[in-house]
Amino acid sequence: MENLNSSSAANYENGVEIRDMLSTGWEIFKKNIFGFVIYCIVTIILLTISIYTVVGIFIVALPLIMGNYRMADKIYREESRFFGNFFGGFRSVFSLVILTILFVVVVAALLYFVLYAFAGQFD
Repeated sequence: MENLNSSSAANYENGVEIRDMLSTGWEIFKKNIFGFVIYCIVTIILLTISIYTVVGIFIVALPLIMGNYRMADKIYREESRFFGNFFGGFRSVFSLVILTILFVVVVAALLYFVLYAFAGQFD
């Protein structure tokens, strides 16, 4: 992992390199292929069941997505991990829902103000 870290630090000064990000992601994926594939199947099943309700999307989809990132972060940091780490996003459901609602409100408010400002331009 040291090679990945030094490569990332060197490219940080020159800007973001897509190739480096993809290769880092691929290296993380290769370290736990079986876990990521099984988790993907479980996620698809759970999302298919919960997609029909807004509550299901907030309560199921957000933690599942966050769990994927948490596992990738554990692999990147070379911390101990097990399959249950994929479901670590469920520990922070409340904060994920609050942040998502806050994000939607802020984006809606910005969109409203931008559209309101432009509406005056066309009178």
